[in-house]
Amino acid sequence: MHLMSSLDAIDRRTWVTWSAGLLVAAIGLYLHRRVWTFTCDDAYISFRYARNLAEFGALTFDVGHVPPVEGYTNFLWVVLLAAGMGIGIAPELCASVLGFLSGLAILGFVFALVTSAPIGGRGGGDSSRGGTAHARRRPVASQRCGALCVGMLLATPMFVVWTSGGLETSTATLFVLGAVFAGINGRLRAAALLSVLGVLTRPDAVVPLTGAALGCLLSGQRHARPRGSKLAHALLIFVVPLVLHMCWRRWFYDAWLPHTWEVKRHGASLARSHGARYLWVWGRDLGLMWWLPLAVLLRRRHLVLAVPVVASVGYVVSVGGDFMAYGRFLQTGLVLLVCLVGWLATDISRRVGGRAWTQWRGPIALASLAVLLGASGSRLLVKDRASAWQDGMFESVAAMDRFARVRVAAGEWMRENLPSDLLVSVGAAGAMPYASGLSVVDTYGLVERDLSGFRAPDTGTKARPGHQLRATLEYVKSREPDLLCHLGYAGPQIPPTREARRRGRGDYRWACIPVGEIALPLEQQGLQDVGTYCCLRRESQIVGPFGGTP
Repeated sequence: MHLMSSLDAIDRRTWVTWSAGLLVAAIGLYLHRRVWTFTCDDAYISFRYARNLAEFGALTFDVGHVPPVEGYTNFLWVVLLAAGMGIGIAPELCASVLGFLSGLAILGFVFALVTSAPIGGRGGGDSSRGGTAHARRRPVASQRCGALCVGMLLATPMFVVWTSGGLETSTATLFVLGAVFAGINGRLRAAALLSVLGVLTRPDAVVPLTGAALGCLLSGQRHARPRGSKLAHALLIFVVPLVLHMCWRRWFYDAWLPHTWEVKRHGASLARSHGARYLWVWGRDLGLMWWLPLAVLLRRRHLVLAVPVVASVGYVVSVGGDFMAYGRFLQTGLVLLVCLVGWLATDISRRVGGRAWTQWRGPIALASLAVLLGASGSRLLVKDRASAWQDGMFESVAAMDRFARVRVAAGEWMRENLPSDLLVSVGAAGAMPYASGLSVVDTYGLVERDLSGFRAPDTGTKARPGHQLRATLEYVKSREPDLLCHLGYAGPQIPPTREARRRGRGDYRWACIPVGEIALPLEQQGLQDVGTYCCLRRESQIVGPFGGTP
């Protein structure tokens, strides 16, 4: 009876501790996230697909377009947003909530993964050589390190920014981290299910997942070599849904691979000029030079996390990185790296026995890194608000937020004032097409099946990974759009008519939308009059309220 009361008390203490920790993490994430909350233009592409799925039952960008084009890379994310619309939640809100909840769940998995750090002996060997003293010290040391690893992620914009933005980044990372945690603990079926969810959310999740599987084999974990029906069931759980999805893609989109692969595969040509720079800036902003001393503690048992980190970094560099700041493509690698650092810090606390103060060496190291990350994050926030392009090639959050908000406002005006059957050309197929509902000619090719009218991919220093293709003006004009918005202008004053003719190479005039005042919460001005959003129209063509020669 006394034993049962003691166990109940332990369970209550554990529940209270976890609840308090989760509440603190949620508050910390919410407060830090507030200064970075935005929705980028790319997210509105997924929103448009989700809206068409919810309203018309088809994953298409332009309703009635035959054959449809798979211009998204996040199937499960789009389906989740469509499900949210089905119960009355707008994609913008649904994406924001899912991003926050995914980020919070990631923090929980980070704590759980760090507290389950593999135990090594006094010399850093495998768990079979560890002593009982080390086992007794493990819970306290690993829990302290786990909590501080959560603090490290909460302190850095590289994690917090991408719990916002409207993209699937954090949800894909959550599935990968959950799969790694389940695999380490021998729950292969759960690991397989989470893995397939991760790949369906973002296909390149297969890179860290494959790295984790390889690392598990190399690390000598006791669950690394499962046999029999357990392994067979796990493989079926992983393979069958992906094969079915691929067959569905072939039937619906008439293609085995996503169209986005055809558009974005040219990023490999930017590996040296952009990919390496992307990695360097990410590492500099994280202060990785201060993390490196922990590398001397790496042992075989750590490969289960080290290998997927290396795989993620190598893959991102090989595809040229990204044009958005704060390491979006490296979020999964960052989270796994922080967990690895937590394991190494836990080892510091138990490598030398004797005095109680030695158990604090690992937490002190992590606390120091968390302070450095917080200081770096403050500098990045100031820098983000001061410049639209970080380090000359990565778009800031404030700039992405302004870009999308202006085009949402312009699109809403178009929906109310222009005929719904117009065709417009765009250089960004997200916010304006979503808000306007108009059919588009995408000059970057993301939702264009025929790419024969596009120039060779840009490989210069000013190229943007994922946006290297560009339609020729002749091709765009052959589609006979009513408005050329990809050659347009957004700003306080309408440019002269000669500029419209120069850009359109013909008899064109401006068709300008009065955007007026919009909320820009990430900028000091707050509510700001941004002026007009202008497209081109032919002088002789009447387009809604735009017509005639002034």
